[in-house]
Amino acid sequence: MAHQSLASALALFSDLVIMEQDLAEEMKALQGAAYAALRFTPNIVLQRTGLVAEVSASLKLFGGLKKLCQLLIKAVAAQGLQLCAAVAPTAKGAWLLAQSTPPGTVINGTSNETSTKFRLLLDSLPVALLESAQPPLEVIRGIGCQTLVDLRRLPRVGIARRFGPGLPTEMDRAYGDSPDPQEWFKAPEHFQQKMRLVAQVESVELLLIPVQRMIHQMCGWLASRHAAVSSFSLVLQHEHSLRQPQRFTPIYIQLSEQSGDPGHLMLLLRE
Repeated sequence: MAHQSLASALALFSDLVIMEQDLAEEMKALQGAAYAALRFTPNIVLQRTGLVAEVSASLKLFGGLKKLCQLLIKAVAAQGLQLCAAVAPTAKGAWLLAQSTPPGTVINGTSNETSTKFRLLLDSLPVALLESAQPPLEVIRGIGCQTLVDLRRLPRVGIARRFGPGLPTEMDRAYGDSPDPQEWFKAPEHFQQKMRLVAQVESVELLLIPVQRMIHQMCGWLASRHAAVSSFSLVLQHEHSLRQPQRFTPIYIQLSEQSGDPGHLMLLLRE
């Protein structure tokens, strides 16, 4: 189970493999996923452990909410990330619901008729999902508040005075009772990605897997700039050996017509 101590986890699984968390690599992976998601919406927010996408303006273009969600989930999963996804009327609400969703599933908190379904879903979430509740979490639990609805039943002024104004503000943003401005992910002026392989690769098929991730990222970057590519380069860096004195192999692709279609670009690279 999540949030238990390392000693408890080892007691349950003696052969557990322990790895040190690398925040820089995690953020790099999220940025790669953000590039890929830019093919479907220009409004992406990078969170510490995931992405938030504003998709209302893209629904008609991609055939509705269900189809768009499938495309987004497929694009991000292709970057090697495991997904827990949620759809909601607010960014904070969607983020909280996604954190409570089992991997590989999508929870839909939207409704065409009323916001009752959305609020009921939020009400049932544990208080521990709120960022502003982390410092006083044990105190909050100690007064009998386990879910968001428990907190909402308490006087707002009292919550702000005892736990700080950030807690009621975060809940207001989740429920849509106050504005929640977002800082959108800004793609750089130039696209250049580097991917380090975890093992030696001698097969073209194995090489195409990480290359495909970078191609999808590049196409997302192109879409965010309403552009297409007429040429691009892939540079392979080799391990140094007597049999392979050459350190780099550049592959230059020149297109007869500009394109931003990842399938077409991968076909050219495969050839």
